[in-house]
Amino acid sequence: MHMKVQIEKLPASKIKLNIEVSSDIVDQYIDKAYIEVSKHLKIPGFRPGHIPKNIVEQKAGSRVIHDEAVRLLIPYAYVEAIGQEKILAIGRPEISVKKFAPNNPAEFEAIVPVVPEVKLGDYKKVKVERKDVNIESLEVEEMLKNLQKRESILKPKEGSIEEGDWAEIDFDGHKKGILLEKLKSRNHPLIVGEKVFMPEFEQNLIGLKAGDEKEFDVQFPPEHFEKDIAGENIHFKIKIHMVQEIKLPELDDEFAKRISGGAEKDLEGLKKDIENALFKQKTHEERNRVEQEVIKQLNNYAEIDIPHILIDDEVKQMKKDLESRLSTQGLKISRYIEYLGKTEEQFDQELREGAKERIKTGLVLNKIAEVENIDVSDQETDEEIKKTRSESEEKLSEEAKKKLQSEEMRRYIKTVLKNRKTLDKLIDYATA
Repeated sequence: MHMKVQIEKLPASKIKLNIEVSSDIVDQYIDKAYIEVSKHLKIPGFRPGHIPKNIVEQKAGSRVIHDEAVRLLIPYAYVEAIGQEKILAIGRPEISVKKFAPNNPAEFEAIVPVVPEVKLGDYKKVKVERKDVNIESLEVEEMLKNLQKRESILKPKEGSIEEGDWAEIDFDGHKKGILLEKLKSRNHPLIVGEKVFMPEFEQNLIGLKAGDEKEFDVQFPPEHFEKDIAGENIHFKIKIHMVQEIKLPELDDEFAKRISGGAEKDLEGLKKDIENALFKQKTHEERNRVEQEVIKQLNNYAEIDIPHILIDDEVKQMKKDLESRLSTQGLKISRYIEYLGKTEEQFDQELREGAKERIKTGLVLNKIAEVENIDVSDQETDEEIKKTRSESEEKLSEEAKKKLQSEEMRRYIKTVLKNRKTLDKLIDYATA
């Protein structure tokens, strides 16, 4: 045997490997070191890489040969050791040299972060009550009103603003006499009474006409998300440019035909469609609620010592994903954190807590899938890829379509499917 390995368990899902490499392997790597060093030497009469050892040592020095041999041997020794002991390592190891000399065994010590051990507990004891899904007639009517608003038209209005009217305004907000850019806008549209603005602000618009100007104060609540105006009295100056009345279409059979693209012939048919859509949505929401409760209880039962490197990597990925989403809205993450009213330290700490839960959930589901012999076939993976592609054919770029066929994406989809299967089984256990 060319290598001896002793393993010692450490906290935080790390292990210490004491690796001993046989003297014959050490001497092989010293020979390789001579060749590598000689490639960088220019000696008259010799080709680089083909210089006698004594001349290489004379020109480069024994220390350089020693360091190069160690540099070459460490990766070999580490990879062989974790392969021999079937260690599931994650991240970079910390390796130190304990002993290295020609014609002698070499000794290395490696501190290695590993996939953490998962102690599940009795996961079949998880219990969640599934709630019945019912659709009330008021919910259907509310959805119908939203569709009606969507089909509304604007009609110029000569009179004063009433609740429910559309208006276009200029406004400037001043704090202690200083204009705040965030509270300044021109030709800003709003529907009075929808409470997009502070209710007190919108109330001050009622009764005004196009061309009117007005000044008034609005007291912002202490809990307002914009910390620099929370609890402050803001003085507004406004000007009304345009007032329009919102005309709603009649809720009749013609409306139903138009809104459904001809799929429904009357209003009752449209109401039934809305009821079915709401039922599907609420069923999905109830499934998500049960799923999250199952996951919460599973994580409470499970014991896992998650290594910091996994948490750090997950936090980086979460930040990267968030920055990507915010960039589509023209926002920077620093501004987003400010909107939340948090410090960067508070935000990062919350991300770390979220990262821990995500990692724990993934490890727990993977372990349960192993215990329950849950797997996903290549055929199931292919069918899911085909389904995803057909559903998003028009939206996907050529690059995205190619990525969908990559091995990395296949592994991701396979993991998603396996987690879905595992959660299906766990929900069956929990709601039985």
